[in-house]
Amino acid sequence: MIIRKPKGRVANKRKYESLLDLPDDLWENILMRLAAIERLTIAQQVCTTWRRVLKEPTMWHVIDMSDVRGLPDSKVVQHVCREGVDRSQGELVDIRIDFFATKELLVYVANSVKPGNQRNVEALAISKSLPALSHLHLIRNSMTNIGLEAILDGCPNLESLDLRGCFNVSLDKILSSRISKQIKDVKYPRDSLAGL
Repeated sequence: MIIRKPKGRVANKRKYESLLDLPDDLWENILMRLAAIERLTIAQQVCTTWRRVLKEPTMWHVIDMSDVRGLPDSKVVQHVCREGVDRSQGELVDIRIDFFATKELLVYVANSVKPGNQRNVEALAISKSLPALSHLHLIRNSMTNIGLEAILDGCPNLESLDLRGCFNVSLDKILSSRISKQIKDVKYPRDSLAGL
């Protein structure tokens, strides 16, 4: 009895080998379409090429973990998120951590960013992760107008905002008007810190 290999399998094997030879920038484009949680847990186990590409900091400039509600343990999700932040090597530009953001995690993210990018990291993380936030104290925070505007955009339910000591925020007429219309109770950067 003679057993013949199907011709299709040989052709598929050659095609598969040629896929591994794709340039890294193409692999980055493909792998960025996966959710961050998938890149951090499953994708890096597929092959050495994917593992190598997923170690590049450019793969972690944006971390979107907004759809992890199905995972049972928020501590595991936080650990996985920290891994992604670490892989960014201080080059994190955007992060979304809905449903499991903690003060400790926000501080960890803020501390991991390179100094030039740090001023607005906490504010951007708050704006993307805490849309239902109603009260926020950012006393002596180093954010700029960019961070403040991100918070105003991302936290529409904000009722009180404490900006005392946030001296990198410079309130022009437009921004001051927006704050007074959107927020009931505001403490401004130059207001007294007495009573803290």
